[in-house]
Amino acid sequence: MFSYRDVALRLQALGSSMQEVSIRQWLVEDSHIVGPRDVRSIQYIAQLTQDPLLLNDPKDYFDSCKQVRSERRDILKLIAKAINNKLMGFSPQVGSILEVVYENVEKLSETKALENISELDESVNISINLVNRPITESEVLL
Repeated sequence: MFSYRDVALRLQALGSSMQEVSIRQWLVEDSHIVGPRDVRSIQYIAQLTQDPLLLNDPKDYFDSCKQVRSERRDILKLIAKAINNKLMGFSPQVGSILEVVYENVEKLSETKALENISELDESVNISINLVNRPITESEVLL
């Protein structure tokens, strides 16, 4: 079994610039990251794994990841809209796709309360996926 670092080092040996953090985000189930955002990264993965299907058509795999990413964004927008509408007391149009999401808001969301705010001594650049959402202790340690 390889660590995320092992995989990153092996990919880098093939010419990739992928870092351990990116690989971890692709493989950790709870991260919800779909996969690489460029065909070349898929090609590096194909070289490393020697998977015949991936080696034969990396662009098709890339396009599939791109499609899943797009559909996921659309679903997340619907969920956000349904949650906001429900919190504001608005009801969706009967028979609309939003109605299905609206009816399941309790299963799709949870209300969080802000526990504390800490002022930093200095500015820190962070990944965009950590902005304006709750983070776990393990994410803080990344």
